[in-house]
Amino acid sequence: MSDNIIDFPSKEMHIEFTPEDFEGEVEDIAVFVQCLLNGLYVTGDMNWEAGVHACFMAASHCAINAGYTAEEFNRVAASVRAEEYAE
Repeated sequence: MSDNIIDFPSKEMHIEFTPEDFEGEVEDIAVFVQCLLNGLYVTGDMNWEAGVHACFMAASHCAINAGYTAEEFNRVAASVRAEEYAE
């Protein structure tokens, strides 16, 4: 006789991030963020345009934590070229 008990998997996730160098760190973070956004898109009702704006907001938050001035952040943001990342 069964108690009809279902064990659902834990929703906790452990992610270990160990970059080798700065260039690798940037690439690793970019891949992680892309995976996160793809997951939000597939499992939720995420709009890609909202994802773009959220990424810019997160980037500016990172810049503040890294000690960038507004001018430094704007210079970095202006140097990004979309065609470099198109797949």
